[in-house]
Amino acid sequence: MVQWIPKWFRATLIPYYSFSVLITAMYISIPSCTVFFQASYGAMIILMAASLHFYAHQVPSGDSVKVLLRRAAIFMIFAFAIWNVDNLLCEKLRSIRSDYLPFFLQPLLQFHAWWHILSMISGIHSIVAVVMAWCKTNSQLLVQEQLVWKLQAHYNGIFPWIYFTTKKTKIN
Repeated sequence: MVQWIPKWFRATLIPYYSFSVLITAMYISIPSCTVFFQASYGAMIILMAASLHFYAHQVPSGDSVKVLLRRAAIFMIFAFAIWNVDNLLCEKLRSIRSDYLPFFLQPLLQFHAWWHILSMISGIHSIVAVVMAWCKTNSQLLVQEQLVWKLQAHYNGIFPWIYFTTKKTKIN
């Protein structure tokens, strides 16, 4: 059986959760310090993207899991960059939207919304990569349960998902 998920993967969850809880507690106790929150969020995003990239190196080349993990890291970094642009240029973007763009094009400059969309796409890629890695690691269990999994995607792989079907047995 090929090990697609490193053994130390579970150990990386503890620092992530601890960091998130610590930053959240500090932000709740000192809500006026938004720069601290933004810098902490940036550090978390960079750490997560680096981890996804590192996990992708653990997967054999040419595998779909590697592609999904790399795409997740790219979407995450791009979403973070757009979030920063929105934080820095919010008033300018708002005036450009209202003064120069027709109403049907104004959502294109809603960078906070784009941050949510791109973060969601990154999360989808991460989840599908983990499920796919689990399926490849536990293929014997899936055969035993007569389950078959398939990866599908829309829009050039931007929206991937895995679905399961059962093997049909012919009754004679």
